Amino acid sequence: GDRISLSGNRGRVEDVIVKVSETVREGNVFVPFHFNEQLINNITIPEFDPKSFEPNYKQCAVQLHSEAVPEGIAYEEVEISGYLEGVKVYKDEVIEGEKALHSRSQ
Repeated sequence: GDRISLSGNRGRVEDVIVKVSETVREGNVFVPFHFNEQLINNITIPEFDPKSFEPNYKQCAVQLHSEAVPEGIAYEEVEISGYLEGVKVYKDEVIEGEKALHSRSQ
C-alpha cells in the first residue's frame, strides 16, 4: 500500500502503489502499462527487435524511490569474474538462471 516512485534511464514515474505478490519474483517489479496516470513505458529502454520492430518494454533496470529513501536504493556492486553464453561467474559460484552452482576453484 506504500506509494513509491520508479526511475530509469529515460525518466521517472511517480505515485506507484506497492503490492507484494507471490506471482512476481523477489527482485522484479511489475507495473501495468494500461493506465494514462502512470505512463510506465516512459522509463523503459528504447531498444526494439530489428526484425519485427517490436519495442522491448519488458526488461529494464529501475530504481525504487520512497520517502524513506528518496535518492533510491543503493546496492553493493558485485564484481563479475567472467561471462560465457548467458552464465555469469562470480568469484566462487556460477549463476545460471535461478540456480546457484557452487564450485571450488583450486
